[in-house]
Amino acid sequence: MIIKSMRANFGCLKNAELALDSGLNVVEAPNESGKSTWSAFLRCMLYGADSVRRSGLTDKQRYAPWDGSPMEGQLRLEYEGRDITLYRRSLQGAAPMRDFVALYAGSGESVSGLGGSDAGEVLTGFSQSVFERSAFVCQGAMVVENSPELEKRLSSLLTAGEESASFADAEQRLRAWQRLRRSRGRGHIPQLEAEITSIRTELDQMEVLEAELARLETAAEKAGEVWKDLFQAGEREVQRRQSQLNAAQRELRQLEAAAREAERSCGSAPTEPPGLGSGLWLLWALIIFASVAALFFEWLWALIPLAVGMLGAIWDVMRLRQQRGAQQRYEQRREHWEQSHALAARRWREVELAAAELKELESELQRPDPEQSAAIREAEQQFRSAREACAEKVGELKSRGDRLVLETRLAALETELHREEERFAALELALAELQGAYEELQSRFSPMLARRTAELFERLTGDRYTEVLLQRSLSALVQRRGDSVPHESTGLSSGALAQLYLSLRLALLELLDEDGHCPLILDDAFASFDTERLRLALELLLEESRRRQIILFTCQSRERHMLEEIKDAD
Repeated sequence: MIIKSMRANFGCLKNAELALDSGLNVVEAPNESGKSTWSAFLRCMLYGADSVRRSGLTDKQRYAPWDGSPMEGQLRLEYEGRDITLYRRSLQGAAPMRDFVALYAGSGESVSGLGGSDAGEVLTGFSQSVFERSAFVCQGAMVVENSPELEKRLSSLLTAGEESASFADAEQRLRAWQRLRRSRGRGHIPQLEAEITSIRTELDQMEVLEAELARLETAAEKAGEVWKDLFQAGEREVQRRQSQLNAAQRELRQLEAAAREAERSCGSAPTEPPGLGSGLWLLWALIIFASVAALFFEWLWALIPLAVGMLGAIWDVMRLRQQRGAQQRYEQRREHWEQSHALAARRWREVELAAAELKELESELQRPDPEQSAAIREAEQQFRSAREACAEKVGELKSRGDRLVLETRLAALETELHREEERFAALELALAELQGAYEELQSRFSPMLARRTAELFERLTGDRYTEVLLQRSLSALVQRRGDSVPHESTGLSSGALAQLYLSLRLALLELLDEDGHCPLILDDAFASFDTERLRLALELLLEESRRRQIILFTCQSRERHMLEEIKDAD
């Protein structure tokens, strides 16, 4: 590809034009005249303008036309023997230079297979990342950093030409998969482990709760048995007292019946025995009889006193015997009455005692034993408390979910964790194998790239440095002539460091684009070069310009004068 001309409405360039030739082009212009803007415009025409960037200003912000007009431009070039014109313009402010057209010059036919997203890669043979790390040297960015796209291109030099594989891409993908599985707090494996730990903790807590529940249920059962035993003992005591009360009531009724019977058997109290006056009628009857008989029988008068005396004596004897008999009967009746009365009194006293005892029993039955009642209440309270604690534990267990579901989930998580750990181990093995393969591949192309870089660096420094060692990141170790060990390139001066990375870029271009299809763009790349090393660099660029187009933007005239001297000397 050879760039013939550019026309730009881009940044400070207001419909500006720039014509170029094949070979080495030196574009000399003072500061702030648009040299870096032309470089950026060329990149945007090939690869499109950046509207989003993680840091710094985007192309949309940095190169918006100063007069507020839309960003647009055209690029005329020669590609595979035909002239092509690329057009880019901005239809929307959010998408600068998104509208792309590629036409064959003269015919106006569209160039098939050339779109706005892949135009640069098709025309230069490089992706934007590789282009910016090899053929495009913008101001202050001489240092070369590795990238997956650059690795792909370098790897393709020593393989079958397949550029889809990159160690950085593969390593990044593998490590991304590893991070997906094991990352701080976010990887799948830590998440699984955290969930497994959580479920195990939950199951352990459930086991503790179940053991506590079993203990509480046992305690509740024992408390219930104690309460039941005490309650039954209380009931038995009540029954015993009720039996005693019933027996006392029966005994009281029997005693009352016996007392009433004894009272009935007493009868009334016995009267006093009759006196002597009760027998005078017999004495007067005898006297009257004796007097009448004396009238008729005189001789009988002498017998009257005797008879009277005898009758009196007999009467006294009879009266005495009668009185004694009556007294005895009276005393017997009195003794029997007194005994019956005493028995009845005793019976009533027994009734009174039995009634008092019955009343005490009734009172005792109505008044439970305070110690026993307290024991029953305490046992009941302990039982209810234990049952409430059991219900509480059961509720807590239910709130934690179903144990079977948790165990099933745990088994599934452990199985998944085992699979993820196996996958992680496989990724570790794959990374190790990839590293080994990359080291083997690097051992093949790195020496080739380092050797060519060392040759160019030796030439640019006037044979001062003889060896260059390139690391994977494309950082370098350099060894001066006469030194026994290489040194870090960070110890070089800014001029020597720029010469080192120019050597690396030229070596990369030789390896990646041996036929010179891609032009080399340099924007004030030699500002830190002294006169001698600038001459060496220009001589090298003149040689390189025989196979590729080179565009050198500079704010100084020494490059042009020195080139004229070199050409005149040839």
